[in-house]
Amino acid sequence: MYETHAERARAHYIGVAERGLTLGEAADLSVAPLVAYVNHGRWVVDCPDCGNGMYVHPDHLVWCCNCGNRSAGGMQRRVQWPAELERIEQVLLLRPTANRHWYPHETVADLVAESIANGAPVPFTVDGA
Repeated sequence: MYETHAERARAHYIGVAERGLTLGEAADLSVAPLVAYVNHGRWVVDCPDCGNGMYVHPDHLVWCCNCGNRSAGGMQRRVQWPAELERIEQVLLLRPTANRHWYPHETVADLVAESIANGAPVPFTVDGA
């Protein structure tokens, strides 16, 4: 069991390397970054070319092992992370895995309010929640 979403993503990337998949050399900065979100306790992005969902980690670029980032010329893509990533994880880690979701349109206050409404513990309170 992974303690954080980042540990789960790191394990995924290690597995990709162990399977001998070749990642692009660098990121294509002219391509818009993919937006990270949380689904069932996993930080993921969706490939805009083939729809493949991929684990992501804040320290890594992303490369789709399904289509090879075809619209980015095979180069890795950057990932856009929320400014409040740590606070988002603090709230989500107190929920059961099946209820660990966050989408870019949601604020930390939204997550706290949702947790309170569903009887889940919260690590802090936020104005408006």
